[in-house]
Amino acid sequence: MLERALRSSEINFGADHPNTTIVSSNLSNLLSALGNYQEAKTLLEKALRYDEKNFGANHPNTATLYSSLALVLKALGDYQGAKTLLEKALRSDEKNFGADHPTTAVDYSNLALVLQALGDYQGAKTLLEKALRSDEKNFGADHPNTARSYSNLATVLKTLGDYQGAKTLLEKALLSNEINFGADHPNTTLVSSNLANLLSALGNYQGAKTLLEKALLSNEKNFGADHPTTAIRYSNLAMALKDLGDYQGAKTLLEKALRSDEKNFGADHPTTAVDYSNLALVLQALGDYQGAKTLLEKALRSAEKNLGADHPTTAIRYSNLAVVLQDLGEYQSALKLFKRALDVFKANLPEGHPYIVIVSDRLNSLSE
Repeated sequence: MLERALRSSEINFGADHPNTTIVSSNLSNLLSALGNYQEAKTLLEKALRYDEKNFGANHPNTATLYSSLALVLKALGDYQGAKTLLEKALRSDEKNFGADHPTTAVDYSNLALVLQALGDYQGAKTLLEKALRSDEKNFGADHPNTARSYSNLATVLKTLGDYQGAKTLLEKALLSNEINFGADHPNTTLVSSNLANLLSALGNYQGAKTLLEKALLSNEKNFGADHPTTAIRYSNLAMALKDLGDYQGAKTLLEKALRSDEKNFGADHPTTAVDYSNLALVLQALGDYQGAKTLLEKALRSAEKNLGADHPTTAIRYSNLAVVLQDLGEYQSALKLFKRALDVFKANLPEGHPYIVIVSDRLNSLSE
């Protein structure tokens, strides 16, 4: 329907008309929801050029397109490009609407998620707290927008090691989404999946497995088996199975996730690198250390390329590869990577964070 509407608008109004850019933007949002990010990017870039021409860079319509294109770039792994666009959108919306407006709160939230991907967790936390204050003021605690802010802030708190604070927010978000959308809605399954990952971090692997199985069934139903969102659920459930000792079940799911993400994103994308890393951990548990090493080297190359050597995610890759090298008896190489990981964690995470403690223990054990 939207493709027909776009053709009709182009014929009747021309490619540069505001009506055409609105339809183009709506179609791109649908393509994004379907996981077709490249085609969505192409449409949004055209629409943005037209709105910059018709309205100027500071118009609310243009800011909306900055934000929409930024989210597509984020999905494609271009975090710096997404950050630049979201900063433009935020400046425009703060000027046009003010800091407490719901539209501005969306900018705070979206930019925070990009900062989180770039490793700036404190910056992300500050923006998400702003977004949450705005949503609670404008919508109330039970509104879907507020639930989204609870969930987004919770993911940052988890990364910073505040598991109990994250759990409280995710439980609020899940209850709100179940009431507002139902148990099978994508918004509900996203929060359910985030809560499951937190339960795993807290050692409640069976609880995590139960939530993730429900989320996966819903995503397969809503998106299909090859969609990027479904691939994330495969990966998340696989890690819960790994924690429960079901390594073959975990391996099967991660291979599904990897096929999907290599197809949708390519081998160098950050999401694909997560699959490499997770599958490597399962192969390691199965005793296939060489296979694990090969995958972790791929994941590390991707992280260094996309995120840089000083990013916490890259440090996780250093640490995981070091563990496998230690298993293979390559102690000096493992020691070097553990030291590198620890330096990055100390620079980016609060004192006493679980990652710092774990790598410090590994390093001390290897140095003895």
